[in-house]
Amino acid sequence: MVKVIWHGHACFELQGKNVTIVTDPFKGIGIPEPKAAADIVLCSQSHQDHNNAKPVLGKEGQVLEGFVGSKKVKGVSIKGVAAFHDEATGSKRGKNSSWPRSWHAVRKSIYNLLALL
Repeated sequence: MVKVIWHGHACFELQGKNVTIVTDPFKGIGIPEPKAAADIVLCSQSHQDHNNAKPVLGKEGQVLEGFVGSKKVKGVSIKGVAAFHDEATGSKRGKNSSWPRSWHAVRKSIYNLLALL
């Protein structure tokens, strides 16, 4: 079974039996920073409200910040898609990456995580 924890803002933690993933850990937004021991930390951009990896990163964890492309990390397939943080193709707030969030992609990601149990 996968446990999903919302830490606030855009930060989610997915805990499987063998792998924990944290997305967009934050600081400086008026709520306590998330704490975890993630194997994989996905930071969509370099702003502090999306890239505070230190308090959630496990001892041998890996951080992917602004990652675009496909790769396998600790047995989990990760796909980062290039995006812009503003309506001016990134010229105001920069570029970022996102991870497909269609129901099919979510279901497939959870299935892949469950397969590691």
